[in-house]
Amino acid sequence: MGESGWPTRPSKPFKSHTGTVNAIRFNRSGQYCASAGADKTVRLWNPHKQLLVKTYSGHGYEVADVTISRDNNSFASCGGDKLVFLWDVASGKTVRRFGGSRDGGHNGRMNCISFCGMDDSLLVTGSYDTTLKFWDVRSRSSEPVQTLTGARDSVSSIGVRDHLVLSGSVDGAARVHDVRTGTITMDHIGSPLVDVKFSNDGNCLLAASLDDAVRYGNDRSRPKQLVGKNI
Repeated sequence: MGESGWPTRPSKPFKSHTGTVNAIRFNRSGQYCASAGADKTVRLWNPHKQLLVKTYSGHGYEVADVTISRDNNSFASCGGDKLVFLWDVASGKTVRRFGGSRDGGHNGRMNCISFCGMDDSLLVTGSYDTTLKFWDVRSRSSEPVQTLTGARDSVSSIGVRDHLVLSGSVDGAARVHDVRTGTITMDHIGSPLVDVKFSNDGNCLLAASLDDAVRYGNDRSRPKQLVGKNI
């Protein structure tokens, strides 16, 4: 550990995927993490013991992203097959599948996914087809309950805080979608965005872009402040 308390050297690498690791997410307690791979699998790890706990297989193409529920009982994944898989952590089985061209699903590769809503009752996905789609995990329907448009290129990343969904796009814009009012606030940065997130307290926005910059705003109600500072 350095003086700041952050690690300064990498620990032993976890080697199990047979291809690129596209995403990795901790659960809320930080005890476990899940990784999404180009080898079509999601893998659950105990990073503190450097232990592979379980491997989840089912996707037909690479897995692009994964999100873990607050109660740690389930997680969801998405990827190149344009499908959302909802998994039971303990059994390793898929509980639900969402999407597909016949069910109003995305028309292109899914890039990102996150739980949202009260008690993680919804999933939101962003896709190469430029849209965001919301899926009701408690419904028997496999169709999306809402589709948001506005991006002019692939949606690369999403962040969720309460009723706000932050999306970043290759078109160089960060958009805050208020799902309660249906309003969208856009901040055009210019360079393609690769990742966007709310801070844990919800008071700041972060955006990483291909122009070698990380930008932030210190008031989530005014996302245009994203352009205020480069790190």
